[in-house]
Amino acid sequence: MVAKAYATPEAEYKNLFILGTESYTLRQALETYCAIVHPGIKIITLSFWAASLFAILGRREELITALPFFRYFEHVQIKGSPAEANALLGAPRITLEKWSRQQASHARTGR
Repeated sequence: MVAKAYATPEAEYKNLFILGTESYTLRQALETYCAIVHPGIKIITLSFWAASLFAILGRREELITALPFFRYFEHVQIKGSPAEANALLGAPRITLEKWSRQQASHARTGR
């Protein structure tokens, strides 16, 4: 949908809210994805201070960079409506479960 927005003149300079077909917390989405694509992976939760300490001591730049993103979305709720985006670009049709099954299939076939 993002690529289509860039190619759609009517979407230029607009703030569009792109929401999926279902509502998930980040943890629920990760659990759904992992159960399908990487069954057996154990998901653990760290507090932000522990993750920050781990990132700094381990010199994990990717984690240091990602933590503010996760911290921000821990407290922010989307309040916009996807109606305008859906009208301009079409409503999303794929579910997280279906997309995850596609990813698992691609991983098995190497595509």
